[in-house]
Amino acid sequence: MADDTLNVRFGDISHGWLPITFGIAGTDTLVDASDVPADPIAPLVSLARFLLSAELGSRSVEFHLEPEYATLTATKTAGSCFDVRLVQPGCNISRSSLSRVATSTQIWRALRGVESAVCAAIDDNQWSWAFPATQMGMLASEIETANATH
Repeated sequence: MADDTLNVRFGDISHGWLPITFGIAGTDTLVDASDVPADPIAPLVSLARFLLSAELGSRSVEFHLEPEYATLTATKTAGSCFDVRLVQPGCNISRSSLSRVATSTQIWRALRGVESAVCAAIDDNQWSWAFPATQMGMLASEIETANATH
């Protein structure tokens, strides 16, 4: 993955846990997110959509680690880049000037890759939340529009 992109990879879902690896600042950091009490997937879609929007400011996604939590925060100012910070017990990493469009695209691809596993985990009572298909469709359209204007 390009150096100017937040890299996101998903592991295998098991008993309500989803390993998510974030590549930030040349370091891969694992967040083992629980689906209790909140869905860790839908907020990532919302974060990717925020990156593509005209809205400036910060958005955070909280991942429950039971009993701890991790927080991924994206901060946008004017321009096509954003800053990211991941904080969890024993870890505080950040990176500046990441591509908003490339990162949103990378998140979308990673989520598409885990979609069938989420559906299977739901069927096996291993996961509590439906895959956010409607929001993913909107994100795909927004990525297409962003790529057409750049």
